[in-house]
Amino acid sequence: MNFADTNWLVSAYIEPKSDDVEAASRREIVERFMRHVDPMNWDLLRRECDTLFSRYAWKGAVGTLDTAVVASVKLAGGTRFLSFDAAAKAMAAAEGIEVYPALGAAEKLLVSRLRQKA
Repeated sequence: MNFADTNWLVSAYIEPKSDDVEAASRREIVERFMRHVDPMNWDLLRRECDTLFSRYAWKGAVGTLDTAVVASVKLAGGTRFLSFDAAAKAMAAAEGIEVYPALGAAEKLLVSRLRQKA
């Protein structure tokens, strides 16, 4: 899995000044690299979403996009999920993925509901 340093992220998200040749060059490199990232395996993502839906949909309100994001985290091998979305964080935590910022009381309650057996 790729891991970007902050200087890479600056080049990706901050537009270089017109007179900064080095920053412009870095921006070109980042943009060229980003055009060649691994393609999404949609069949695998759909199967993982189906698994998560069958595990959690009957226990609480889980959104389609939240489910797809958590499925993507799992498929990418993510170990920490950075989010402010309570439902997505709860699902990720129920799947054993560390979340940041830490779960609040309401989110912990949702995780316990999601982890309950029938």
